[in-house]
Amino acid sequence: MHKNARTILIQLRLMDRYPDFKYAHTQAYTYELLEKYYPDLFAELLQKVKAGNFEPVGAMYVEPDCNLPAAESLVRQLLYGQQYYRRTFGRTVDNVWLPDVFGNSWILPQIMVKAGVRYFVSNKMSTWNDTNRFPHNNFIWRGIDGSQICACVPPTHFITWNMPSQIQENWEAYQDKETGGQTLSMFGYGDGGSGVTEEMIELMHRFDKLSVMPKTEHLGAAEFLHKNFDGNQNLATWDGELYLEMHRGTFTTKAALKRANRALEFALRDAEICDVLRTAAGGSSSADALRAIYKKVLVNQFHDILPGSHIHPVYENAMNDYTEAALALEELQGSGKMWFNSLKFARRAPVFIPDAAGPIVRCGQTGRFTIPGLAPFASAEQLPALPAVPGWLAADGLQVQTPLHRIAFAEDGSILHLWDETLHREWVDGVWNRLHLYRDLPGVYDAWDILPNYADREFPFAVAEALRLRYADDAMAEFTCVLTTESSRLTRVIRLFAASPMIEVEHCVDWHETHKLAKVEFGVNVLTRELVCDTSAGYIRRETHRNTSWQKARFEVCTQMVRSIRDRRRRGLCQRGPVRRWRAGQPCDAEPAAGAPAPGHPGGPGPAYVLLPDPAACGRPGRGRRRAFCAGTERPATPPGAARRTSGTAAPFAGGPGAGGRQPGAAGHEAQRGRHGGDRALVRDRRPPRRRPHEHACSARRSAGGRPGRAGRRAALPSV
Repeated sequence: MHKNARTILIQLRLMDRYPDFKYAHTQAYTYELLEKYYPDLFAELLQKVKAGNFEPVGAMYVEPDCNLPAAESLVRQLLYGQQYYRRTFGRTVDNVWLPDVFGNSWILPQIMVKAGVRYFVSNKMSTWNDTNRFPHNNFIWRGIDGSQICACVPPTHFITWNMPSQIQENWEAYQDKETGGQTLSMFGYGDGGSGVTEEMIELMHRFDKLSVMPKTEHLGAAEFLHKNFDGNQNLATWDGELYLEMHRGTFTTKAALKRANRALEFALRDAEICDVLRTAAGGSSSADALRAIYKKVLVNQFHDILPGSHIHPVYENAMNDYTEAALALEELQGSGKMWFNSLKFARRAPVFIPDAAGPIVRCGQTGRFTIPGLAPFASAEQLPALPAVPGWLAADGLQVQTPLHRIAFAEDGSILHLWDETLHREWVDGVWNRLHLYRDLPGVYDAWDILPNYADREFPFAVAEALRLRYADDAMAEFTCVLTTESSRLTRVIRLFAASPMIEVEHCVDWHETHKLAKVEFGVNVLTRELVCDTSAGYIRRETHRNTSWQKARFEVCTQMVRSIRDRRRRGLCQRGPVRRWRAGQPCDAEPAAGAPAPGHPGGPGPAYVLLPDPAACGRPGRGRRRAFCAGTERPATPPGAARRTSGTAAPFAGGPGAGGRQPGAAGHEAQRGRHGGDRALVRDRRPPRRRPHEHACSARRSAGGRPGRAGRRAALPSV
């Protein structure tokens, strides 16, 4: 807040001295804070906005990470951002300005277009890729539904100090000289550096006198975008996600943040549904309170908070915010005696619900499993027990037979063979559910990166307690084992069900490693060359082979809920659950944030995931030898698909570790490339800081004759 005010004050004083100076500033949230805490400064800013010197850019509420948040969160970023700009400045901002985010989901273009956005700016792909050079700077980005947005990925970093050599570097790196118009060069000190300085502006005024430089022109953000994209029919088109070939570890670093974010995304959805139903029944609306909670969640989706690329105090603040938001939602909803299905379909897969008299402890809660079967928006006072099948389980040591599976376990909980009694085929090729522990030395960016050679050195897990049957009744069974390293202890819980092909795996981790990385491997007996990944607003197909450098670079990819590997006959398996990593840093049993409930397991609840036939791919048995495998995630505490209690007639009930299940955090995972696209999973924790920059922008190009053109610049200033 103070850095934001200081930066703005400096820029306003520079505008007084240099009337031609134009400066752009992103994030509605930063304006909102300035208006609240520095009203006099904000009033002066309004005058500069009217004069055209100070330009609000970036239609989102903050500059969020664009891989981990669900689609609804990205929609809200634009909704609340545009609402503020319209209310305060009387304008709809037609661009999204995200220079520092770690890649961009394929769902963004359709969301931006529907929010009145036509232009998109993001720098990372052109300057930070570690393997391939992104092929465009000014281009058309086509989204998952065919929506198109004008995209600018400037060829150089967004923090420069406007030196002639930097302008020259930008021009030489610009790849669309023949088709893209001008190239965008931003300048200003970022990371709390207070933006543009007097020296940078004086340099800007002298560029015309340097004949060896590219000609430049000082422009505002919207002015640059409209000038170079409107009516330009020569732009290339990029159809797909904007994957950053770096910072792959941010998919899972500080997994507790991801888990809390996802739990609140689900809780907010359910709370809004309940609020609408209560309001329709004559009750009072909680819309304002829900909006305030949502904004707190959106702020913590900032691209150096949710990804985990920050110092530890930021982590503590974020976890406290999540706790406060969760408590506020609980207070709004109250408590009740009814179970309510807020999904648009009936849940017909096993779901865990809290129950003090339940026979098992799952993710720190005592409870039981049920198959609710409630119709959409239906409610019930009681949920049935799982269907009982007497004598369904035959366990002979590590060999297990059920009506649906024949399984050969290893002592460490790995699955050596999984025969499907319904489809009459083997699912395992190699091993399933095998834990691996690797050395983790990613270099400079410890919290951000995972290097492709992470598997060069592996450390063993010791089996402290071999897999054994811990609990069984007529509906489900629970197997456990304990693995250890020199410093850590991990309890694995595997659950089988009599009336469902679902297999659930839970980990309880007491993690005290340094520079170590744990992954879970699934070698799947499926011949396929693509992995289908959920984006929360559609599916993206990713190749599972490594023929090209582009494919090799994507050894870690992001999935929102479900991962599916199917053969060409569309027969397959489904896995729903976080494919996650543990990584050295904060132990998994670290002290919870203030006010947060303590986990019930020693070491705290770890990730849980489930394996089952893919309902979309395996509707009927087939004759082909290879089918598919799918992965997804389920929600913590009150798992997705589990019914939840609240007051009145409405109580949330969200999808879970079966058909339609949801996840507590977006899963970073590696497609095990080659003949059988398998899965490896991780979870990790770690450190360093990175702050939103403040930038100024310059555009530069050469004239048609190849000689330097006229000088100019423009300011663009996203801030923290």
